[in-house]
Amino acid sequence: MSRTFYLPPKDRIGYLTLILLFLIISASAALYQSVFALNESEQLALIEKVIAEQEQAVQAQVRETITIKDVTESLTSIKLGTFDPNVASIETLIEQGFSEYAANNLEKYRDKGGEIKKSSDLYRIYGLDTATIIQMKDRLILPKPKKEARVQNRKKEVVEDSNHLPINKTIEEKREAQELESFDPNTASQDDLQKYGLSSYAAKNLTKYISKGGELREPEDLKRIYGIDDDTYTKILPYIKIENNEESSKEHTDFTTDSSSSSKWTKEEGEEAELVEVPKEIISLNINIATQEELMKISGIGPSISKGIVKYRDMLGGYVEVSQLKEVYNVSEESYEKISQHLFVDGEIKRFYIPSTKFKQVLRHPYIDFETTKIVKNMSIMNYAEDLQALIDDGTIDKRLIPYIYIHDPDLD
Repeated sequence: MSRTFYLPPKDRIGYLTLILLFLIISASAALYQSVFALNESEQLALIEKVIAEQEQAVQAQVRETITIKDVTESLTSIKLGTFDPNVASIETLIEQGFSEYAANNLEKYRDKGGEIKKSSDLYRIYGLDTATIIQMKDRLILPKPKKEARVQNRKKEVVEDSNHLPINKTIEEKREAQELESFDPNTASQDDLQKYGLSSYAAKNLTKYISKGGELREPEDLKRIYGIDDDTYTKILPYIKIENNEESSKEHTDFTTDSSSSSKWTKEEGEEAELVEVPKEIISLNINIATQEELMKISGIGPSISKGIVKYRDMLGGYVEVSQLKEVYNVSEESYEKISQHLFVDGEIKRFYIPSTKFKQVLRHPYIDFETTKIVKNMSIMNYAEDLQALIDDGTIDKRLIPYIYIHDPDLD
């Protein structure tokens, strides 16, 4: 009977380790003999060769370091240069710190007629965070303020020489502008509105407002249209001429015809029916809780105005002060003076925290437009309070909105 030679696993590993150590020692001895078997001159030559190779490696590393330094300095000088965000190419924008996504968004914004007039306008561009905007703020080349531009334009308004050469283009443009006829924003088309300086967005909003039954009674009503800022309003004001139809715009709301109203029809025998005004009761109402019926008890408030007051109250989340009634459709300055003395404001208003509120709900508020909503909804939640305060300080956020929003998350208070 034959026997099989068997080694336990632990012994196998031990034997294999010994064999491996033996091979390593043998190889080391052979290497030692090949090096130290050389004579003195050969050893010296070998040492010099090694030193030369090391020097070459060091020099190559130095050259590479200098090249990298030059490239870095070159790139730094480019990045720290000034640039005009209104005309810079996508490549230039990327060099200045824009991401490719943000650079493309800025180009689309410019293609649609948008303009960066101040550094805070960059908050409207998706992909640009607050830190990047602050970093490039001092390197922006932006349009000069109107006063400075007007001074320069006056200097340009000269004849080039005594030979009656063509007058400066600025004067020609002014004359063309002066030839523009006045227009009624209640009847002007979208194309006509854009000729007078309105953006396509503002012109579209205005024509849409008119088509749904809205009416502008005085030029200042234009400020309620999304997309028409103070600069645009000032620019087009000289050309606005609103043709008021006194019969259609006059309020006949001091009189009503039902039996519960404060006016009534009377008819003497053989005479035509005549509407006789009965003085309304002098009362004082809190406009944050008053109903339409209650508001109509005040002289000067009819169905149209009472409905507008309640509707605008719902859109705002409550009135902060009585003067906000001037923003209600159909409430003229004269109407306001008449009714405001019988109204007051009391009670809490509805406030909301923008990051946790849906986009459409934020946009529904009268004191924030589409572009500003995009900015605040795109802000980082980590520095939200500081970034929001910065937008308030530079005027991007309408200060009338402040009472209606939480600066800090109310759930964390």
